[in-house]
Amino acid sequence: MNPEVDTGPTKAVWTVADVFKLLPYLIDQKPRAGDGGSYPMAIYNEAAVECNKIRSQGANKTGAMCKNKWSTGLRPIWKICREIDTRSGLDGFDTKKGAHISGESEHVWADFVKSNPSVAPYKHNGWVYWDKMAELLGSPPPRGHCVFCASQMIDTRAISPTWDIENENNDLPGDSQVRGHTTSFVAHI
Repeated sequence: MNPEVDTGPTKAVWTVADVFKLLPYLIDQKPRAGDGGSYPMAIYNEAAVECNKIRSQGANKTGAMCKNKWSTGLRPIWKICREIDTRSGLDGFDTKKGAHISGESEHVWADFVKSNPSVAPYKHNGWVYWDKMAELLGSPPPRGHCVFCASQMIDTRAISPTWDIENENNDLPGDSQVRGHTTSFVAHI
């Protein structure tokens, strides 16, 4: 009979220190990330080496374990906390207090939890990784009908007036547009 050989722990344990080793590494490697901020497997493999330098519990981390921690552990919670932070009627989110709920915003929070139950644990509890994740993923994109979108800009070159500063008889831009034509404004330098 062969005695069982103890090969050590087989499951990774992610301590706060381990995650705080992973996140700065990913921040440093952000220029190597692909479209949409996805990292190639080589970066996760390198991150595993860095995390294993301070490993105090569990099995050595692999690139696959780092990728899994990122994609199924950290990013989903980031999205939940970001929803709280950007929710109209609430006053943001932070690492210590979680959602900033005041008496005036309590009804907004109650409605928000009804439609998004996953936010409930963060009413009074922050998320220690919030600041590092914000550094890594940046601010959420602006939303709403007043958001500037360069792809929807009007090409104004054909309708923009130019001003001839040597011509004293220039019409004001509003005057010329009222009469149905565009005055040319050219600045001579």
